[in-house]
Amino acid sequence: MVLAYDSANAPAEGTAILFLSLFTLLLTACALWHAAGWRIPLPAPLARIFGPHYKGLVPWILPVALLYGLVSLGVAPLLDRARVGHLEAEDLEVSQGTIGRVWETRQGTRDTRLYAGRAKRTRIVEGFSLGDESFSWPKARCLSAATLCALSDSAVPLHAGLRVKVTWFRDTLAFGRRRIVRLEVEHH
Repeated sequence: MVLAYDSANAPAEGTAILFLSLFTLLLTACALWHAAGWRIPLPAPLARIFGPHYKGLVPWILPVALLYGLVSLGVAPLLDRARVGHLEAEDLEVSQGTIGRVWETRQGTRDTRLYAGRAKRTRIVEGFSLGDESFSWPKARCLSAATLCALSDSAVPLHAGLRVKVTWFRDTLAFGRRRIVRLEVEHH
């Protein structure tokens, strides 16, 4: 068996660490900016709407936006990696067999958000089946590199008829989705 993916060898979330550093720097700048009594000026159309009631955006909007970015881009991937890294052997399941099929499906829907115009949103789901079990994930929506979340992350290209051994767990925080922590491929 050849090791095609192992979460222990997955690259660290460099983006998350960089974002945490940037967040700390920006939050400090916001605090100093606010302490100095400065504020972000409003564009003219908004100034007419808010008028004299405007107190500045720095005191609450910028830190809230930074906090949202910190949680979604910084803390969540790092916490997920730590959580997956601390899984016990009894939490993991092993499936072995031959891949029945490998797929990538695209679902396009009209974007109904305000100001989206005629935009479409495309959701791509990829995965493979192994006997009665299937492993799938939304492409480009990976919480962290702690689990396999793109077929391109596998060192060996997956295709139907390939014998594999999959070590996985059912993630209750991801609505019971199966997440792969180790993938071994029988290579001829």
